[in-house]
Amino acid sequence: MDNNLMENFLTTLHSHSKDIGITKIYSEVLKMNGTKVSAGTFSNKFTPTSKEHKLTLTEFMSVMKVLELDDSGRHVSVFTDMLEVFSLKCDKHYAEPNIIINYKSISNALVGTSKEHGDVSNEIHEALKNNKISPTEIIKIKKEINDEIDALVKLKAILIKASDSNELIK
Repeated sequence: MDNNLMENFLTTLHSHSKDIGITKIYSEVLKMNGTKVSAGTFSNKFTPTSKEHKLTLTEFMSVMKVLELDDSGRHVSVFTDMLEVFSLKCDKHYAEPNIIINYKSISNALVGTSKEHGDVSNEIHEALKNNKISPTEIIKIKKEINDEIDALVKLKAILIKASDSNELIK
């Protein structure tokens, strides 16, 4: 397991938990599973650099549930970073909560996908100039492909949100 990815995940988890309030999360976890640690110890378990205190699996799963319930997708980056630790990718993203679904927002999302597709093509074209692709070039290409996938998922999320309203998009 890549320690840098794990550290990134723990830092993201800590940041998003502070955003909600670790005291509030502690209260919710108590309701869910009745953790036996004090509020102070529970708070210490979120410190990414802590070697002594770590969340139990039950506490961790409860925290993830609290993050999920907080609002529509604001904390998806926590789940994305967690999956990245295991070389997995999250494809369930949400449209920005404040996005206005209209012709312009859909058009902008489409332009984003086109731009990212162009970046993938350019990266592959550059790599193939010398008739071989190095490991570093493969990493760059994969990053660009992931960016394109993210843009497509964002477009899909906007369209899903648009379809939920069941109205004509103008």
